[in-house]
Amino acid sequence: MIRLLLSGGGLRECLPWCGVLLAGYGGKALFSAMSTSASHTATYYTLRDLRKSLLSKLSRVPMGTILDTPSGQYKTTIVDRVEGMEPTLAHLIPEMTANALVPLFLAVYIFVLDWRMGLASLVTTVIGLITASQSGKTYAARWQGAVEVGRRMANAIVEYIGGIQIVKAFSQSAGSYRKYSKAVEDNAQYYVDWMADNQKYMCVIQAPTPSVLIAVLPVGLLLWSGGSLAVETFLTIIILSLGLTGPLLAAMSFVDELAVVGTNVGEISGILNAPELERPAAAVTLHGTEITLSHVFFAYAAEGPEILQGMLKDAPIIILDEATASVDPENEAELQAAIEALTHNKTIVMIAHRLKTVRNADQILVLDGGHIVQQGTHEELLGQPGLYARFIGERKEAAGWKLA
Repeated sequence: MIRLLLSGGGLRECLPWCGVLLAGYGGKALFSAMSTSASHTATYYTLRDLRKSLLSKLSRVPMGTILDTPSGQYKTTIVDRVEGMEPTLAHLIPEMTANALVPLFLAVYIFVLDWRMGLASLVTTVIGLITASQSGKTYAARWQGAVEVGRRMANAIVEYIGGIQIVKAFSQSAGSYRKYSKAVEDNAQYYVDWMADNQKYMCVIQAPTPSVLIAVLPVGLLLWSGGSLAVETFLTIIILSLGLTGPLLAAMSFVDELAVVGTNVGEISGILNAPELERPAAAVTLHGTEITLSHVFFAYAAEGPEILQGMLKDAPIIILDEATASVDPENEAELQAAIEALTHNKTIVMIAHRLKTVRNADQILVLDGGHIVQQGTHEELLGQPGLYARFIGERKEAAGWKLA
């Protein structure tokens, strides 16, 4: 079109080329929308499945691992770190591909038109790429630090809100708030320091890199005045060179996103690769009889309805772990009588700290430091010196104690 206009052509001669341009722009918009829609759909399904996998994994790890890990850390990983992967997964393939290929094709075409102008058009781009590479060297470490300080802030927030009742009850609001406030301030200050240090690189990248005409115009004018560069080629190269740096700057941002993904993947993998709770064998043989887990009902700190479920299941073996610990003494006696009535001809394994809960058991095992130190009935254990008799004596003394 430039050549036609310079040679005296009019609108009629340029209309076919305008149609080509319009078709190209329409195709770009259509295919860009299709690729973006496909990549976002795939990304959201991926993030959904990833969160499901994380939550499913937590149901299989030991409870001690979950209790030892601050809940704020789980929230940060499952919500923030997973969400932080969305920009890269949704935009990397369609947008980075286009942003990298378009400048490549433009540069190749400029070199085809005139290799000297091609070199001139790349001067500011090379400066920007070298600066970006220097900035990117520390990005992964910086982002890892941001993740750590953000995790500490999330843990402090969860701890502060979760314990606000106790904090108020003991008048510790000032000290507790100071810890929470410091975590928030540290998080903000980290980003302020990071951005301040990175500002010099961003200025070099954002200012000179788009200024491609700084080299193109003087070199082009020199070649044109010397008669070795046609005016239509010169004008074409000016227009094409203006389209080099915009896509490149957009593509550079994805380099930083890849470093973010590396940190996020490492944190997510820490949960997915955590050791799982070892399940008991599917079946064991006891006195020649094979017993599977379906024969056993386990109740932990249970109350009436849960124990009733075990009765309805009609399991021959019932394990009660502190099943009456959450009820008062009067209801405990009634619940104990109901258990004895409903568990007739069943094997009951009862774990308890209240000694009267197990005094009618056929066999009592006394544990100390994870080892069985005494074994027998209530009467047998009372008749021998040891931990059980001492506990019974202490309970009797405590029951009779009162203020003078």
